[in-house]
Amino acid sequence: MAACLLMLPALAGCGSDPVSKAAGKGASRGVNKLINLGKKKIRQSVRELGKNPDTALVNLQLLHRYQVFGYEPSWNAYKGGWERHYYNLLSHLVIGEYDINPETGDARVDTASRVPLNTTLLDSARLANPGIRVLLLASYTGDYGAPAERESNYDYLLTDAQVQRRLSDSLGALLAHPLFQGDGIVLELGRLPAGSGPKVVKFIDGLRRWKLKDYDIYLKLPPQGREVYDAQTVKALSDGPHVAGFILQGYGFAQTDSLLPMAPVQGRTGQDIASALAYYEGAGLDLSRAVVETPWFADVRQQQGSAYIPHPVRPQIPLDEVKARKPSYFPGEEGVSYVTRDGYAYVYDDGATLRRKYAWLRQAGAGGASIYGLGYNTIDEGPWRAVSGAFASAPPRLIYPSLGFLLLFIAGGIIGSVIRFWQVRNVIAKRRAHQWYYGLALMAVVIVFAICITPPAPPQAAGGASFILVLFPFLRRFTGMIKRWTG
Repeated sequence: MAACLLMLPALAGCGSDPVSKAAGKGASRGVNKLINLGKKKIRQSVRELGKNPDTALVNLQLLHRYQVFGYEPSWNAYKGGWERHYYNLLSHLVIGEYDINPETGDARVDTASRVPLNTTLLDSARLANPGIRVLLLASYTGDYGAPAERESNYDYLLTDAQVQRRLSDSLGALLAHPLFQGDGIVLELGRLPAGSGPKVVKFIDGLRRWKLKDYDIYLKLPPQGREVYDAQTVKALSDGPHVAGFILQGYGFAQTDSLLPMAPVQGRTGQDIASALAYYEGAGLDLSRAVVETPWFADVRQQQGSAYIPHPVRPQIPLDEVKARKPSYFPGEEGVSYVTRDGYAYVYDDGATLRRKYAWLRQAGAGGASIYGLGYNTIDEGPWRAVSGAFASAPPRLIYPSLGFLLLFIAGGIIGSVIRFWQVRNVIAKRRAHQWYYGLALMAVVIVFAICITPPAPPQAAGGASFILVLFPFLRRFTGMIKRWTG
């Protein structure tokens, strides 16, 4: 089409009648408009290279120094909706539950432990993020058997070698299944008897003797664990090869009858995330190996007089079910509360409060964050934007590697001119000022090239170095003028 339009003026010249001349002029104007339009589009494309990258969540990537865990319970996985998760913002996906039978080591509910084999969730996650690591939750909360037998059952699980071997082999077989191909487990031991810390260390070592020896084990820590995880236990777990990392539960603090934030960062001494991190850090835990978990569900409270107690039927509901018209923020944006006219109160975190908490975790030196219940929030992008704002960035733009390779050609030109032309070599040999000029110019080009090809290229550094490079010849002329005036 463009070739035909370019030929129209030449063809129009073959005729001398007014109609042919008018047609020729019209064709020329059309071609000029197309050329101008093309120039405009090129200028727009060049300007787009320098603009901020697209902030669509799907285009962001997790920063390498942080980890973000996302836990999808089995009931959410079977329900669906997981195709709307932003797996590119996760480093680890925890799926399903292996609820441990303390007497045998087998799973108490097969359907919950075999979620990865019965759904296509993992296919969606790995398609969106090929590097995501997939884990299985292995948990025991001390609720097996009669109340009088629960402590002895816990002790049996933590000390019996046969139970540990069967548990390790069962978990290893699940992780090695072709439909799963998992990378490890998250171990959650709830309601541990006081003083069980040394037994937990030996228990993890026992699991590693068998099929779990080649898999990662992450340990979930309670928000108030000083009775179990004393300084000696924490130090042993943190320094040794027992676990790959830690997930600190940032909610589930002691409940009161008042409306309080569900996962407070600060403000409740001994009952907040800051106090929990301070205790574990003081006990010897390297915080860079720990992520803090916050839930994506809402606590439901029922009003009784002036007090608010947990709802007897549904103490938690998904964020998708919260229909807050005028929510109120706790002081310091520690959380959100919404009280209905019929006396129900919903306490949860939204995008704004999570953004503040994730930013605080970064400043505190934590290794990242963990999300409990990905499928509880499939509508609001605010929580995902809070994750991306603290732990993700845009991929490097094309402009920086392009600028880098352009500068590489400039460096090659400088070196080539010295090698090829004897006149250049003579001038450089005669005047020391030219030696400095060529040497510093080559060094500046190489430095800017190295900055531009480093992913992700820092815009401020690349832009500043490029500006210095452009000004270099002018600075040389200016210093020469100063020397002449002062000489």
